[in-house]
Amino acid sequence: MTLVDTTSPTGELVLNVLGSIAQFERQIMLERQREGIATAKAEKLYKGRRATAQQHKDTILKLHSEGWGWLRSAAVSWAVSRARLAIRMARQTTARLSAFIASRRKVR
Repeated sequence: MTLVDTTSPTGELVLNVLGSIAQFERQIMLERQREGIATAKAEKLYKGRRATAQQHKDTILKLHSEGWGWLRSAAVSWAVSRARLAIRMARQTTARLSAFIASRRKVR
């Protein structure tokens, strides 16, 4: 059982109106959020999100060279998700591999 019959013009209109209202509410919410952030920044209260994985980049790279078994304990001790650490490692590894490939191409 559907609440709105979207096969009729009236049902399609109702669906479009409801979608427009939802979009309007979302835009108003985001506008209030931006205003609140701007006010907090003006009062020097807003600093943004802490970059936890970035703070430990060197340690992460050192531990990564020793293997992946450290990932869970490091994530818990640094209050970072395992996924975030894994993504950081993948980016670092990809960047190193890309640099290596580029350097090998220049040699030829």
